[in-house]
Amino acid sequence: MKEIEFEHLLADRGERFCGAFFDGIISALIIIPIFLAMGIFQKEMSGEPVELWMQVFKFFFGWAIFFLINGYLLITRGQTIGKLTVKTKIVNLEGQTPSPASILGKRYVIPSLISYIPIAGQLFGLVNILFIFRKDKRCLHDHIASTWVIKVQRV
Repeated sequence: MKEIEFEHLLADRGERFCGAFFDGIISALIIIPIFLAMGIFQKEMSGEPVELWMQVFKFFFGWAIFFLINGYLLITRGQTIGKLTVKTKIVNLEGQTPSPASILGKRYVIPSLISYIPIAGQLFGLVNILFIFRKDKRCLHDHIASTWVIKVQRV
């Protein structure tokens, strides 16, 4: 679909922020106690070097929790719990639910992996977020995955 066809359906920046915020809170409620019990946060806060296995564990465990919580909704409806709460969803350029590879891989995993590249990853993260202020309200990860975030239409 062309941008002009989606303009009235686009989720606003506040809805997008709230959906992501809810997703972050839900994941954090599960992840933080486990990382505290393992001593990962204490090590990071004390300035001690964090072993590679802990960094790898954090990455995979964090994504595993996110996908366990949201994977089914993402694949079947283009929504996370946060997006469901704020009544938004992810669609491809044709207005359909994106493929699992597109929604999980391109929209979530690839940007996350890029963020681990020293300096360039932090710059990518900033540019990714700032893209939301463009007219099409699409973050850089939306462009990578060829997706839009739209309001859920009531029937």
